[in-house]
Amino acid sequence: MGGRSGFLSSGGFSTPAQWHSTGLLYGVKVLVRNDPKSRTGLPGYCNTPGTAYIAMNAEGKFHQLRQYGMDRRPLFDIDYGVDAPLTGRGVRAIHIHEYDSDGVRQPGRWLTDAELRKYGKFFKGVE
Repeated sequence: MGGRSGFLSSGGFSTPAQWHSTGLLYGVKVLVRNDPKSRTGLPGYCNTPGTAYIAMNAEGKFHQLRQYGMDRRPLFDIDYGVDAPLTGRGVRAIHIHEYDSDGVRQPGRWLTDAELRKYGKFFKGVE
């Protein structure tokens, strides 16, 4: 995993790794920041087309899942956090942000029942 908007040097790009993997959760790689004080989000690109990554918080609870497309750019993020227009100020909740064709992250929305069934197994530690 490279830096934000970067690839691993093994993929032909040379950016310092800001993440390391701590294992898999239902076949999806779980990433942890190399610098715990960094506010860098999950990588802006991935080396493997169509993959997903999960970020956990310091307590080992689900924070974010990012799904990438075949072009290795993000398709959507499922976040557990505050999205003031959606959740209200200071209220943490599971929600999704999709990316448009220009790579711009869209405002959050609630997950559909089908999305909750599909991705709910990843929400470790979320009530």
